[in-house]
Amino acid sequence: SEREQVEEQQEPKPDKEKALKDAKGKIAERLTEEAQDTEKAVARITAMVEKKYTKPNEPTPYMKNKEVGLVPGVYQNGNTTCVPLYNTAGELRSMAYISEKGKTSIAKGTEGEAKKCAHFDKKAVEKAAVVTFAVGLANSATISQAHNDKNMAMVTAMKDSDLPTLTAAFKQAYPDKQQVIFATNDHAY
Repeated sequence: SEREQVEEQQEPKPDKEKALKDAKGKIAERLTEEAQDTEKAVARITAMVEKKYTKPNEPTPYMKNKEVGLVPGVYQNGNTTCVPLYNTAGELRSMAYISEKGKTSIAKGTEGEAKKCAHFDKKAVEKAAVVTFAVGLANSATISQAHNDKNMAMVTAMKDSDLPTLTAAFKQAYPDKQQVIFATNDHAY
């Protein structure tokens, strides 16, 4: 019959639930792969810290150019200043590299992780009454050195856009700490 021929010619409609399940599976697989890649990158960074990077005894070329003293917790690899980036639990999750001229890059494979991380001393944050936030190593160092206050711990973000995420994460991890954010509005000039 004509009706049977029309039904045979029509393609079956895809099962929406199956398609959604397949899409979710692919997303989960991609996220798992990204997480594995991040863990490999973190392992590579950790190995570099242990084997190749050194703790400088004097300010790195970048620190000298910015006229800040020696910044605690950073490393050096040749003329590059290596800034470890930690999550709120104090676990190394990324590394920022700052050239002598101030160009900053994030360790390959950890770019997404770096948005949720900062340079800070976990013990200092736990002891301090006030957690302060600033963007950039030189800005943070200048503020820390000017205040030199043991009740204040500095958290260094590498990008302005990371501040909202970082302050929220620190507020959740350290709810009893006051927060002070040092920032500028460069667009106002």
